[in-house]
Amino acid sequence: VVDQPQARVYRGLSSPVSVSDKGRYMVALPADEFRISFTFVTDHPVIGTQYADYAITEEVFREQLAAARTFAFAHQVEEMRRQGRALGGSLDLAVVVGGAGYVNELRFPDEIVRHKILDIVGDLALLGPMKMHIIAIKSGHQLDAWLAQRISEVAVGWN
Repeated sequence: VVDQPQARVYRGLSSPVSVSDKGRYMVALPADEFRISFTFVTDHPVIGTQYADYAITEEVFREQLAAARTFAFAHQVEEMRRQGRALGGSLDLAVVVGGAGYVNELRFPDEIVRHKILDIVGDLALLGPMKMHIIAIKSGHQLDAWLAQRISEVAVGWN
């Protein structure tokens, strides 16, 4: 980390922006910090519904989010490998969800929703530093990209 001679410019919003598609929703609200609230919803009996809310700071990113792995369902792994996907995958890199439980040990009890928040942080990173509250329900990379586009169209910068 190197101090910079100029103050950091944050992107912010003067009014809410939102995107949605087929029961998936994201809204970005004006805020004094960068915060993400995510509700992950599935009817899978092992995962169920998970919710998390974090003010995204360097410390929170490092200690609460960065280690959260992506996930896959055990019944999908062999098919993905037959298709030439997930060839470098391992239990160190992904949480594998079986029918009766997790195949490997979780790093956090709510690791899946933490990873979904990590996805949003990464998908919005090219917009630069921001001060807004992102609320997401069942979103994924496609919706994240749509929200990033909407934010880039209306966001304003300030210190």
